[in-house]
Amino acid sequence: MTPAYHTALKGERFAVAPRKRVESPAGVAFVNDLLCGPLPDEYAACDVFYADLPWPAGFAEFERRAGLAPGRSYGEFMAAVSRIINTVPRPILLTAGKLALRHLPKPAAIVSSKLNGAACLVMTYHLGIVPDCADTVALLEWLAERFQCIGDFCCGYGRAGRIFAKHGKRFVMSDYNSECIGYIGETLVSSPNH
Repeated sequence: MTPAYHTALKGERFAVAPRKRVESPAGVAFVNDLLCGPLPDEYAACDVFYADLPWPAGFAEFERRAGLAPGRSYGEFMAAVSRIINTVPRPILLTAGKLALRHLPKPAAIVSSKLNGAACLVMTYHLGIVPDCADTVALLEWLAERFQCIGDFCCGYGRAGRIFAKHGKRFVMSDYNSECIGYIGETLVSSPNH
């Protein structure tokens, strides 16, 4: 079964109680807004980072769902992601559309892939090898075979953490939408099989 995926443009949303933080033996997920400062200390445990970045067309909807007033821009968000790329020396893999490239530092490599069946780019930073994966689920499986703890600072419903937990690995995940953290708490953390 493919886990649910939090998308601004289509797909099912789940009625869950918002939560600020959930913990399990496999890791932690918590509310964090990238525009409010550097990555929290929990991310120091991660040896690889992965995030599905929002597309410009969905950014305002994600902001609305997180309960934020209009006024913040996609460019501001991408500037926060760029700060992470420039300050975190560990491997970082980001999925996005072509429009994201103009907002981010030049990647070490760009690989074409699929995210939920749609074309996307995977941009790599601080990674000497270039994965060749048909889709992002295969990419996460590939990462789980090579790394011990994934950090996902745009985790949505927690796909990256689920895949790492399935491999007996660890995760640190955050999102600025407390309903996403609630969903992770109800479906990943409280599930005995992750």
